[in-house]
Amino acid sequence: MCHIKLRKITDKKGAIELSIGTVVIIVLAMSMLILGIILIRNIFTTAGNAVTEIDQGVKNEINRLFAAGRERTLILYPDSKVIEVERGSSGSGFVVALGNKDQSSAHQFSYTVAFSTGGTCTGTPPQDVTMIAPGQGTDFTLPAKDVMENPIHITFQVPQTADLCNFVVEITPQIDGADQAPGYMTVNIIPE
Repeated sequence: MCHIKLRKITDKKGAIELSIGTVVIIVLAMSMLILGIILIRNIFTTAGNAVTEIDQGVKNEINRLFAAGRERTLILYPDSKVIEVERGSSGSGFVVALGNKDQSSAHQFSYTVAFSTGGTCTGTPPQDVTMIAPGQGTDFTLPAKDVMENPIHITFQVPQTADLCNFVVEITPQIDGADQAPGYMTVNIIPE
């Protein structure tokens, strides 16, 4: 039979070195965690500020376009009326803004957005392309000589398998329930 003798450790130097090493590792890990949290917070703060600046830039440009042509009820941005959307993307699109050109009365406004005929894509709507138009068909009041405070972002979800083609979107404003002259935006689907 084999007997194992247990010995009592009388040298505590190894135990102290292990404890100091563990404490150093914990301190370094906590430092890295705190620095990582600060870095991530700074990244998100910077990204949020960039989005706010871009949004304000679009609003300023829309206000400039309305001021340049007060007879306009509908503004589409970009003003070129052509956008490019990459395959596999979601969230790319254009901006719609409505303005009341009446000098003395408030009116009820709404809008509709629909895929239109034209373009090189097969089918209307184009295969698997999804359009997101928030607030479509919802009435809101604009005072005399006023424009929308927040423009409407019309976005598209384009699958990876979409054809490289273009399609047309028709935006029709309504004032007090009556259709006004529509605007058109051409959307080009491009590779990633």
